[in-house]
Parts: sequence; C-alpha cells; structure tokens
Amino acid sequence: MSQTTVRAVHRVNLPTDDHGRITAGELGCEDVHFPPGSMVVLECGAGWWMNASDLQHIHRALSGVGHITVTGSGHSGRRRGGRTDFGLHYGLDAIAAALAGLLQDPDLQDAV
Repeated sequence: MSQTTVRAVHRVNLPTDDHGRITAGELGCEDVHFPPGSMVVLECGAGWWMNASDLQHIHRALSGVGHITVTGSGHSGRRRGGRTDFGLHYGLDAIAAALAGLLQDPDLQDAV
C-alpha cells in the first residue's frame, strides 16, 4: 500500500491595480508568518509586474516555507519569460525567479 501525502496549502491573493501592478498586500505586515516547510500559492490575478520593495516584503514573510508557487493570468512577459529592469519585475516568470534568488541568497536583497 502506498503512502498518501497530505499537506496544507496556504493561498494568498496578492492585490493588483488597474495597471497590472502586484503588491505584497498582507505579506507586507510584520506579523504574517507561515509554518516552516509549508506550501504557499501566491495568486497574482491579472497583475503582471512588481517592484523590488514589494518582492522584499514577500521574501521576509515566506522565508521559512518549503514550496512557493506564483500563479495568475497576467499577460505581459509570457513570450520572453519575463524581464527585470531597474528593480521592476515584469511577468510571473521574472517575479518567481527574483523571489527564488532572494530565498536562496538573502544577500541579494539590495540587488533585487
């Protein structure tokens, strides 16, 4: 008989504005924490870009989790896998890559 893995998945709806900007929302608060090793889904809705300071807030809130998925329906950046220009991350792939870089090397916080 095989073992079944059961995990809690924490879904966080990140706020977006009419221009596609995604913000940290509640993850920007100091008192938001998730259990170590937990799974978190960041739902970006129709948003498609984020600035470095919001990404750093998300990094602080999620630094102890085991798995993060960035999902949404934002359109820009899909063709090229996203891009980063002057501290702005365009496309979900670029946002996920920048967050992964922060989580792997916290010394990158100033470079994001």
